[in-house]
Amino acid sequence: MINGTSNAASGFLVSAGFSFAYTKDFDQALKDGVKGAGYGLALGSALGVVQGFQYARGYDVNPWTGKRNDFFKGTWYSDRVLGNMFNTSDAFHSFPENVKAFQMDGVVTPLKGKDGVIVPILKIPGSYRGKEGYFEFIKERDGMINHRFFRPNSK
Repeated sequence: MINGTSNAASGFLVSAGFSFAYTKDFDQALKDGVKGAGYGLALGSALGVVQGFQYARGYDVNPWTGKRNDFFKGTWYSDRVLGNMFNTSDAFHSFPENVKAFQMDGVVTPLKGKDGVIVPILKIPGSYRGKEGYFEFIKERDGMINHRFFRPNSK
């Protein structure tokens, strides 16, 4: 709504201003300003909807309900992640799978990858092997989890 309103105001001012500058007719300038406001309102509102959907996608939120999505629905682990999970000598990759049950205690934020693609990262606060930190999961757009790691807090 804010985008629509500000674009309507801009549309009015620009259209009315140019119209008056060229025609010197105040009544015509007002008519052109109202027309410009209508175009600005429509364009700004559409832009606001698009931005809302982009925000929802980046933060893994349902755009219709405003509630967080199930981060793990329809996901699977990459072969690399699976290998790390079963490597018991790699403590920070092989944490228990039941950590996923606490996903709603975590925070999902957008992360820009090296390839420039923005994907969601879930960080669940917790402790593991006597250390406080975050359990991290990065989900690709196709649902593949390509990062699963416990990151201890730095001292």
